[in-house]
Amino acid sequence: DTTLEKYIDTNNQKITKQERINLGSQILRGISILWENKILHRDISFKNILLKQYDKIFPVVKISDFGLIKEVESDLTSENTEIKGSLNEISRLQKIGFQNYDHCDEIYALSRVLYFVATGRKNIDNTKCDFLNKGTDENIKNRYENLEELRKDFISFVESIYHAKTP
Repeated sequence: DTTLEKYIDTNNQKITKQERINLGSQILRGISILWENKILHRDISFKNILLKQYDKIFPVVKISDFGLIKEVESDLTSENTEIKGSLNEISRLQKIGFQNYDHCDEIYALSRVLYFVATGRKNIDNTKCDFLNKGTDENIKNRYENLEELRKDFISFVESIYHAKTP
């Protein structure tokens, strides 16, 4: 029915804590399924996550645009592949090459998407958000090692936002 970007831009003030957690958890589950099948998406973004709205239930997340996928164990990506993906860490990928894109690069983009789900904000400059800072840390050794860690910290962050709003 819509993209994640349009949905949150349109409904941000109305989205409940539970809906944000549900959306983020579905996104992480979708990426988890790809990883279990040894596939990297390489273009995780606000526009490549689609939402299908059914009657009176939270929207169902669908990951889309598999044009840049890479099988983890495949060497089919050519050496001079152009770096793409709107939320990718371009500076890192320019140094290592897009053919060397890895799980830590997915964590970077996922952290940005989850921050958007939590706050409705796309700009991450000067942001005070622990899970976003860890997920986008310049030192990839400091980033999340798995999606479950990221999910737990995302949920804690969303809960802290709503707890802070309650008098």
